[in-house]
Amino acid sequence: MKSLLKALTGTVGKTALLLCFSIVNLLFMHYYVFLNHYIEDVIMSYAYGVNLMAVLFDVSILLLLFLLLSWGRLKLSLLLTYVVTLLWSFVNVFYVRFFNQYLALSTISQAGSLTDQAVVNSMMAGFQWTDLYFLLSLAVFLPLYWRIGRMSLDRSLLLMLVGVPFVSLIGTFLVYTTYHFMKSETRGNTALYKSRIKGFYMGRARNSFPNMTRFHVGSVRVACGEVYDLLHTVTLTEAQRAAIATEAADLSQRVTNHAVDPEIKNVVFIVLESFLSAPIDLKVDGKEITPFLNSLKQAEGTYYNGHMWPNITIGESGDGQFIYLTGLLPLRDKLTVGEANHSTLPAFPKLLKAQWGIKYTDIVMPSPPMVWLQEQMNPIYGLDHMYCNRDVLGNVVDYLNDEQIFTLAMKSPFYQHQPFFTLVLSYSTHQPYRDPIDDSLTLTDASLSKTYKNYLIACHYADVWLQKYFDFLKQQGVYDNSLIVITADHHAHLDAFGMGDKVTKELPLFIVNGRVDMEQAWTGAMNQLDVYTTLLDVMGVKSGWHGLGHTVLTKDYQNSVTERTWELSEMIIKGKYFDLDEAK
Repeated sequence: MKSLLKALTGTVGKTALLLCFSIVNLLFMHYYVFLNHYIEDVIMSYAYGVNLMAVLFDVSILLLLFLLLSWGRLKLSLLLTYVVTLLWSFVNVFYVRFFNQYLALSTISQAGSLTDQAVVNSMMAGFQWTDLYFLLSLAVFLPLYWRIGRMSLDRSLLLMLVGVPFVSLIGTFLVYTTYHFMKSETRGNTALYKSRIKGFYMGRARNSFPNMTRFHVGSVRVACGEVYDLLHTVTLTEAQRAAIATEAADLSQRVTNHAVDPEIKNVVFIVLESFLSAPIDLKVDGKEITPFLNSLKQAEGTYYNGHMWPNITIGESGDGQFIYLTGLLPLRDKLTVGEANHSTLPAFPKLLKAQWGIKYTDIVMPSPPMVWLQEQMNPIYGLDHMYCNRDVLGNVVDYLNDEQIFTLAMKSPFYQHQPFFTLVLSYSTHQPYRDPIDDSLTLTDASLSKTYKNYLIACHYADVWLQKYFDFLKQQGVYDNSLIVITADHHAHLDAFGMGDKVTKELPLFIVNGRVDMEQAWTGAMNQLDVYTTLLDVMGVKSGWHGLGHTVLTKDYQNSVTERTWELSEMIIKGKYFDLDEAK
């Protein structure tokens, strides 16, 4: 180390050396995301070059910012740049494992949800050996930093540092231009090349492919775009509003001639945490994992589809609830509830209030009201009453297990206020799956990983309490005249199981008492987006909005989730499409 320090006696050399640590921090973050297949599309060869330029830009901008804030204290600014890049890399690496995306500014604004102990435990449960990088980086940087003597910022060094961002932008342009000059499709096509240049620099792909965009242009420029979005009010053009109206008016894939059951007055909607289709009908060691759901699946009058594909993005549970209650897809570049919590939405409970005369609505949830802005979103969904963890635990901040949740749901007075809508959110199947949640079931099959067996035990535990809740509905005399929906908020994180491709992301959907003819209904691949549309079809709800999904009450079902659907959802949410209707 002494010889290295002697070779780097100049301020420029020492600055470059210390900056390299910050550069490597961000490169580690980006290539962790890339190598673990979180990038949404194929990475072209130019991406490696522009990624390096983006990292140089981010690091140099950070250093210049700290130099400004510290009145030119070079060594302190280098330390702060290192600390920020290390922490940013650390947070993003752990965040992407849980949410499959880089940390966005909109996510930071919901820090209360992200720092919740349940979320932190889930993220930390995925610790990997590569995470030792952060300790190794500290172990090398700190001794080197303390051994380097005083450093002073002179005019020539400042000019060099100011020039780095400009050089990185020029380098990006050259790399990007060289790549497209070598491609025959763009070499002589000026219009196409200009279009791609504009899309690249203006971040057109930011909403559709947020991870790829971050890999291409770095954190600082994406953050600037997010700040612009925050300060910019989206106003839909007449053409955009017409496109939304045209899509909404197309009922060919949204309404069938389904016969509505006149006896149905109420809706019971149960959303199970991270519940996959895989445990249903599964036997391990000769034992059924979900005996109650297995029997419910076979019961007359039950619609079941075990091939529902999740459509959530970075909002996880909040996104699942949003999809089911609005018939919209969530945003891909930010937390949807952070954008929609001041909007008007055509929520399912609201439609039932208007058309079915439902007077009482509630939600029973395991978390604090602040998580995913639930307390703010409930009125937007049309949910008038909330029962949550504090109704059981008081001031103790913890999540309710499924026994506590369903017991609380049975204490709600919903059944005394027919017609009603009640939404129950479970929790016990949430990761991490380090230990079995219930000792009434033991699994020994050596072909299954420990975490997967613990997950299956949690599913069994949820199944037990589901049956007790159904028994309660029958005891209260509301089972036969209630449409009962059981589904999952989103998929479990399959990498936590270590089961390879033996387990898929597919989710279950049960619709009980819906008079659905299984001979005529679709039982193949479908989307979460289709649930809203299908329920309106089952219940015969007449509305100008049937969601962007497609009904599964027909064998002619077509996939509803396309790039156009994502774009329309984004326009509706960001442009607050339904606010104008409410004002009218």
